Amino acid sequence: MKTVLNLKIDRETKQQAAGVAESMGLTLSAIVNSFLHNYVQTRELHLTANPRMTPYLEQVVKKARIDFKANKNISKPLETAEAIEKHFSKFMQ
Repeated sequence: MKTVLNLKIDRETKQQAAGVAESMGLTLSAIVNSFLHNYVQTRELHLTANPRMTPYLEQVVKKARIDFKANKNISKPLETAEAIEKHFSKFMQ
């Protein structure tokens, strides 16, 4: 069952938040629901203006940097759909 939550929020903040949500293909209601669900599940509140990488993503980036320095696992720019398909088909065998 759904219920209504009334919040007093500065009009400009609400408009900005709704704009960000819309740019992500979401509603402001979906954002608030997701936030509250996560808050209940984790019992944690994280506030930051800086994006953070997950530990998994940090490992992927670390490996990619090592490969880049060693000029390993690097492909040239792919200009056409055919070139992309040909390149990736090598990995699908």
